[in-house]
Amino acid sequence: MEVMKIFQDGRWHTASSISEALGLPHELTEKVVDFLLRYGFIEASGGQASCRMNRDTVPLDKAVKILEMASDGRLMDVAGSLKVLSKNQITEAET
Repeated sequence: MEVMKIFQDGRWHTASSISEALGLPHELTEKVVDFLLRYGFIEASGGQASCRMNRDTVPLDKAVKILEMASDGRLMDVAGSLKVLSKNQITEAET
């Protein structure tokens, strides 16, 4: 989650700059960036040289919440407590 905090500024970042900022091994940072790219949480420019938050995707914290609820067998809770908006944005539904 610390990596995602870096992307919250909306600017382009390299795996090297993220690794340096967080004090993580470069290889680990590249694996995290690859995962985030593969599942659409971030987007790349110039191959994979620079990445930034994908503005059209579900925020990672919301995606984690949905996955936790689904894995706990609470699929009805997912449908009942979350409302899907345009462009795949998810917000808490008013109760």
